[in-house]
Amino acid sequence: MARKHFLLMIIPLLLVLFGCDNSGESLFSSTFITSEDSIYVTEPSSEEEISSFEDYKQVAKTIIDVYAEERVTFYNDEGWSLVTTSVNNGKTLIDAAETESEVEVIVANVKKEIDDVEPKWYSEIRGELEGRIKNDYYQKYHQDLDYHHKGKSKIYGIHNGAPVFFISIPWDACKCSVIAGVKFEFIQQWHLRVWKEGIFYDLETELEVIFNERILTQTDIEYIGYIHNKTNYRYQSPDCCE
Repeated sequence: MARKHFLLMIIPLLLVLFGCDNSGESLFSSTFITSEDSIYVTEPSSEEEISSFEDYKQVAKTIIDVYAEERVTFYNDEGWSLVTTSVNNGKTLIDAAETESEVEVIVANVKKEIDDVEPKWYSEIRGELEGRIKNDYYQKYHQDLDYHHKGKSKIYGIHNGAPVFFISIPWDACKCSVIAGVKFEFIQQWHLRVWKEGIFYDLETELEVIFNERILTQTDIEYIGYIHNKTNYRYQSPDCCE
């Protein structure tokens, strides 16, 4: 629990130390802008072309470093080894890149490779426990529980022995909800459901019960929101909560 709380506090500091503030602006130079999907840089003057491109490469390396560090608690040792390998290989490719567009492609590819690494909680419930959970879900909701770390429906961690499932519903309308002060938004309708000792709870409608039974804590909810923002960010709708 302390490790999760520490990470939530330290990430803004990492962004500053590595050269990016919370708005995505690089602190190396006002010409650099970063986003989740790519990096952009204004055309440098001829006198600054070499140094600016080297700075551009450094910013790109910083972006993939931070992208990985923001997700460090998601992985076991095997998964983290795959992540660091992707980051190191990406840095080597960035060093060899000759154009800004090459660098952008490398950054995007490294992010995808990191996203493709399975978080640790999938393997932690795999087997008999997973079968039991899926059976309990079907008994209560009369639907199959389908999820995959590369899909829209995912596991959002295991908290105090309680797996949390984000279930995407293929309806066109986006959905925004604030749960215990934590905002969740998505391009489709969704549910957040918690399993504990054979019983499923809905995080939105049964939050009081979940807190009273000490199934989840406020810190858990905040970490679940953090997982949502880091693993399903490609499907969020920034206008949904307005």
